[in-house]
Amino acid sequence: MVTREDFVESLNALAKEGAIKILADLHTSATGDDKALIEQALIAGIEICGTRGQIDAVVNMLGREGLSDSVRAVAEKALIAGIGVCGTRGWVDPVVALFEEGLSEAVMEKAEKALIAGIGVCGSKGRVDAVADVLERKGLSDGVLIAGIEVCGSEGRVYAVADVLERKGLNEDVRAVAEKALIVGIGVCGREGRVDAVTNLLPREGLSDDVLLAGIKVCESKGRLSAVAALLERKGLSEDVRAVAEKALIASIEVCEREGRVYAVASLFERKGLNDGIMEKAEKALIAGIGVCGREGRVDSVASLFERKELSDAVLIAGIGVCEREGQLSAVAALLERKGLNEAVRAVAERVLASFPDIKFFVDRSDDPNPLARDGVTVAASPGFQRGPTPAGTVRVLKASGS
Repeated sequence: MVTREDFVESLNALAKEGAIKILADLHTSATGDDKALIEQALIAGIEICGTRGQIDAVVNMLGREGLSDSVRAVAEKALIAGIGVCGTRGWVDPVVALFEEGLSEAVMEKAEKALIAGIGVCGSKGRVDAVADVLERKGLSDGVLIAGIEVCGSEGRVYAVADVLERKGLNEDVRAVAEKALIVGIGVCGREGRVDAVTNLLPREGLSDDVLLAGIKVCESKGRLSAVAALLERKGLSEDVRAVAEKALIASIEVCEREGRVYAVASLFERKGLNDGIMEKAEKALIAGIGVCGREGRVDSVASLFERKELSDAVLIAGIGVCEREGQLSAVAALLERKGLNEAVRAVAERVLASFPDIKFFVDRSDDPNPLARDGVTVAASPGFQRGPTPAGTVRVLKASGS
């Protein structure tokens, strides 16, 4: 048999656990002395939830019907106390959720202050994802937006800041802070090597010149010439930004030249609208970069260039020279299969292949749709030679051992 003492003890246990929904359900159906006892436990539980920052539970309680005035008054005080706890601990999610609840002005004023404080705590503890999530919410005050923007900018979360800038009707003060924070964030990304974040940011419309210039600077220092070249293709680009971008593109080309990043430089030849000075610089850099690849043994990077149709004869001849020195003759033989190849280039390629009389070449036609062209070919090698790697559909070559 359950005694009165057992009943009270159970109610107190529920209160200590913050199980106020259970207590509220019991209170609704109780009568007489039991109802009074349950209400006491409910009040205690609500206060405990407040001290623990369990404000979602308290908000739900305020939305219930049939609560006494005394319970409701305690719940409002507990909510304000809980909001403060959340702010000091950086629990921003439950606080930001309050902005959708239609609570009193006093509660919302406290919530705004706590949210700003919580954003600062998150920033100091590196919990920037939580701050970025806050910025995605609509209906936030300018003070909250500014606090979140500054944290995201200082941590290089450029997309979160840029998303705010794209909002319609944004307060000019907030916009000014966001642009400064975005410039700071771009610098952070550059220093931490998160350059992709910057290159992916630049294609966005509506960025100010100052933001674009900051992004160009990072791309220049890291040799990200494709992002700068893409920016130069944009219509309506200011002359100041265009001038800086062109200089940065030349500097980026030089970085790629030194590092032998030939594919990046070669990609410029696919773009339209780049001036002759830039393209002349790109051609010279590509030839020099091919030399770098040759010296570093990265001949595959050079051979892959032959697949591109837009390269000049001088570039192709430089590549043939590297392939000759490194024994990558299959790439040279494959180049000879290209239609419309300039006779000067063809002559150089044929001379290279002719200088290796003991190596036989043939074109693998196994993928040809014409069944008459799929006959196998037997190739005999001189002693000391072995077959090199030859993907289907390319020219195969017998490659000297140790080369």
